[in-house]
Amino acid sequence: MKRMASGERSLKSNNTWTEVTTMNQSVTSYVLCIDNGGSPESLEVRKIYAVLPDQKAASREYIRVIDETGEDYLYPLKYFVPLDLSSEVIGALARQSTAKTS
Repeated sequence: MKRMASGERSLKSNNTWTEVTTMNQSVTSYVLCIDNGGSPESLEVRKIYAVLPDQKAASREYIRVIDETGEDYLYPLKYFVPLDLSSEVIGALARQSTAKTS
């Protein structure tokens, strides 16, 4: 499967999930990967990924996630399960993402 990139982007944060941004896009939620589509270099099964909003992708049953490359790409929605996380967990994930990109 060919991944679709949206361009050069980097994560920034002030330790709150609403401020994690990628070129004016905010992380809106997190998902758990349940299938990597045979691309372990891009997605790890049982790993949590940040989701960026993308209405067009969603209408086609795709989801935009920040993958192992640190870039955001589109993947089939069926590869993931949405997570309902507390604000404390979301904040911890945002801080972890910031530490990796600093």
